[in-house]
Amino acid sequence: MSLFQWAAVLTTFAMSALDGFDVLAVTLVAPSLLHQWHVNPAALGLVFSVGLVGMAFGSFIVAPLGDVAGRRTLARIALAVMTVGMFLSARANGIAVLALYRLITGVGIGAVVAIINPLAAEYANIRRRELAIGLMAVGFPLGGVLGGLSAAYLLTHGGWRAVFVVGGVFGLVLVAASMVLLPEPIAFLVERRGPKALAHVNRFLRRCGHPSVQSLPPRAEVKAAIRPFEIFHASQLRATVHLSAILFLFVITVYFFLSWIPLMVAAAGFTPSVAARVAVMANLSGVVGGSLIGWAAGHVPLKPLSFTAVLGLGLGAILFGYSGGHLLALTLTAALAGFFAHSGMVSMHSLIARTFPSHMRASGAGFALGVGRVGSALAPALAGYLFNTGMSRGQVSVVMGGSAVLSALLMLSFHVHGRALVANPSTSEDLGAVAPAV
Repeated sequence: MSLFQWAAVLTTFAMSALDGFDVLAVTLVAPSLLHQWHVNPAALGLVFSVGLVGMAFGSFIVAPLGDVAGRRTLARIALAVMTVGMFLSARANGIAVLALYRLITGVGIGAVVAIINPLAAEYANIRRRELAIGLMAVGFPLGGVLGGLSAAYLLTHGGWRAVFVVGGVFGLVLVAASMVLLPEPIAFLVERRGPKALAHVNRFLRRCGHPSVQSLPPRAEVKAAIRPFEIFHASQLRATVHLSAILFLFVITVYFFLSWIPLMVAAAGFTPSVAARVAVMANLSGVVGGSLIGWAAGHVPLKPLSFTAVLGLGLGAILFGYSGGHLLALTLTAALAGFFAHSGMVSMHSLIARTFPSHMRASGAGFALGVGRVGSALAPALAGYLFNTGMSRGQVSVVMGGSAVLSALLMLSFHVHGRALVANPSTSEDLGAVAPAV
């Protein structure tokens, strides 16, 4: 892969990191909001969920437009929406207003995360595709680490509003970087056949170190017409529904754990700053876990890796719930659950790339991740309700962690393709083969 390709993949990594920063930031400011606005945990659970509802909308409705209008263009727009939402969140003066601004931010995040999955896959060649997807996905926990470290400092020295301001500035930098470093991927250019497709394809090839071509493949060899609902075609429906169900159950546990770590640690008698450090450890171990599974996916069958990660999350979340009030036990079990949570997220992105061909990958990723976002939106509110009924941390963790255990069981019957799918099995997406094939 060329430096140009790696720069594009690293840009998707940075976008994923912004998602991780934002998701953790809003949970880390929660203890401060409880004290300043005198609201109960259930109200904050609803704020978490509203943001995740926006993410579901962005994944379901906005992201599929990338298969028609262009993935690069849509990614930039969604990134700008996310950035505006963060700056607005810093100005919120009440729980209802904050919920509205979190909804706006969520729409941008949901679209970005769904779009960067096909982008990362299509910027890479076949040999490095799993690594590129893993690198993109591991940006989420690394962003959480940065969010936690900055929040721990800013909550003491600048207040909770400063956390969102930092996120907004990060977003502005990425909007500018995406203008330079994010090209339209070659698979989309060949499939959609715009008026300057050949010129754009040749520019892409040259930047990747490949020779130019004289013409594009005959239209009979590519899918020029994109059908938005092709992911529900009879040949694809079962895989779409099966993967979405796996993701839905898995994400319930992920977002319960990520959303409630700071509040559960604070409820055990520790300060918001200590709670932030425990959340950082969970995300830091997630960086390690996500990196390992991203590397291992190119050498070990993806299905057993994914099964182990998803089951490990469920059991880790339950252990966290029963770790008592000792800081060391809380930190170690949070790190264990975080390791498997982010390992599982990396494997889910790889499963998406292997389940949906390139011409429907934005639609497929948008739908599957959108279903997951529904689960993520339900999780914090459901956990808040369970806590309000008087259930203990351990009891709530058994209920919410059990969702990942069910996801692992459902994965046993899921068929995983050996490699990322292409639009037309007779041609290769590997850039090393694109030029001679065209």
